[in-house]
Amino acid sequence: MASVAIAAMVFANIESQMTSVGEMVHGDHLVETLVSRSRFAPFTRSRSAERLRWLANTTLRFTPDEATEWFSHLVKAHNYLEWGSGGTTVIAAWIALDSESPSKRQRLTVHSVEHASDFVEHLRTQNPLILPRAEAMGSLHFHIPDIGPTGAWGRPSDWSGREPQLRLKQAKRYVEPQGVSCCFDVILIDGRFREACAMHALRLSHKKTVVMMHDYNKPEPEPQDIRKYPRTVERWYDILYQNTTLTVLRPKPQSLAIATKNGEGSQMFRNALEQRETDDYM
Repeated sequence: MASVAIAAMVFANIESQMTSVGEMVHGDHLVETLVSRSRFAPFTRSRSAERLRWLANTTLRFTPDEATEWFSHLVKAHNYLEWGSGGTTVIAAWIALDSESPSKRQRLTVHSVEHASDFVEHLRTQNPLILPRAEAMGSLHFHIPDIGPTGAWGRPSDWSGREPQLRLKQAKRYVEPQGVSCCFDVILIDGRFREACAMHALRLSHKKTVVMMHDYNKPEPEPQDIRKYPRTVERWYDILYQNTTLTVLRPKPQSLAIATKNGEGSQMFRNALEQRETDDYM
């Protein structure tokens, strides 16, 4: 899930319009995201202090640099997709509301894939001024696939013990959700089946699409168990930016052709995608 640890959104140069960082500390984790008025323009210019305060409870599991990198791409996007809902969903939906006037910019459309329906309801309850409004105006779409029983952090329970065909069927529901089609400007992968999502994202991308993977090199759950995303992902993508845990990618031109065209290349891609859907659930 994109938002599980406590964070604070602080907009520089907008004094007295939002609660201070110190007053927004909860627990033992605080992320300070500094977004200047100029970087956030044109959205803040017409926003009242009240609308900015809608984000006061928003949480992100990003470092400041990661949050700034993600945000800088989001504000330029017209179509945004994420696997894994959370604080990123709230902020994206808020921007979608902020672009509701056609005279400002093309309206942002947000698609969020989240298998935990209770968590989606929690987000709606915690953000009643943002998420329900964005859904009502057709700018936010939740996709809630059934992937079977799950445990802590939404991980599928006894994944290796399920029949291979059942695993493939359930993973496909998540990786290839109904109602999600090409093309997106920005894609965030921060949920389950991340390698498979990165593969399927090629079918949802154009040549300038930015794909971001969170926890790309994060040890999980022990230091010796470094996630092996690069072995698959970097065959298909070029790296634009890399932080400790966030990697920003762009599809290789030949990857788009292989993923979207019919023929031998498409079958190779399908085989690779299904392998990742069956084996990987992180």
